[in-house]
Amino acid sequence: MSLAFKNQNIQRSEQKQKIQSLLEAAVERHQNGNLAAANMIYEEIRKIDPDNVVALQLSGVLACQVQQYEASLSLFSRAIYLKPDYAEAYNNRGITFKDMGQFDDALADYSKAVSLKPNYIDALYNCGIALQQLNRLDEAIVSYSKAISLRPNYVKALNNRGNIFKDLDRLDEALADLSKAVKLKPDDAEALNNRGVIFQGQKVFDKALTDYNRAIALRPDFAAALNNRGIVFQELSMLDEALVDFNQAIALEANVAENFNNRANILRELGRLDEAMADSNKAIARPGLSRCVE
Repeated sequence: MSLAFKNQNIQRSEQKQKIQSLLEAAVERHQNGNLAAANMIYEEIRKIDPDNVVALQLSGVLACQVQQYEASLSLFSRAIYLKPDYAEAYNNRGITFKDMGQFDDALADYSKAVSLKPNYIDALYNCGIALQQLNRLDEAIVSYSKAISLRPNYVKALNNRGNIFKDLDRLDEALADLSKAVKLKPDDAEALNNRGVIFQGQKVFDKALTDYNRAIALRPDFAAALNNRGIVFQELSMLDEALVDFNQAIALEANVAENFNNRANILRELGRLDEAMADSNKAIARPGLSRCVE
């Protein structure tokens, strides 16, 4: 072996060690939320090795986090071009597409990630999200179910699948999923709120109120839970309490038509007809009735 060849091997080894050290430093800063510092190190790595797929992929994640979506797509696409079997890059590019509202593109990338790694739990979960957004609910259930079979304590997947079951009027299955989510994570305000909606639909108002109260205690600014609790108070003819909740919901979400519509109903029952009419007009001026479930 020539001296020049030996020197080249030494230089490559030293460069590899330097890049690894830089990657570790960048990831540590990235995980701690110091995005500017992490980005500077990723850029330094890419100057040393423009085709470093790990640095490209992590740079794409960071760009997505700061909503630089076109840059994010470019970085992921370069990583995928260099490493066509890079499942993580496909999954993360899918997240960028999802954040851009391009759910068909997101689903294509998530599905590719799953085809490369069939037990890729995060990608299966993300497929469920995209399918849910595309109103392909039966397929979304299948995707969430695969993720849950691999990670039985996957609270987010249980919560989302429970919501789909609710939308499909499969209430026993919805209640089972949401109750399991609450048991696994008692401080999950969204799971509590969503289970409250099931109880509310079944007219089990005491249990609905208990869940909404817990959700609001955990997240005092949870407008959807305040709105939902207000509806239960109205069902129980507790109009003053309902009005307080709708007032708070409107203070938090002034662009949600449903909040104004619900308050108008209460004001009408209280005989405050001019105020009810004003709220009805505000509801009509909004884009449309919003969600009852977060």
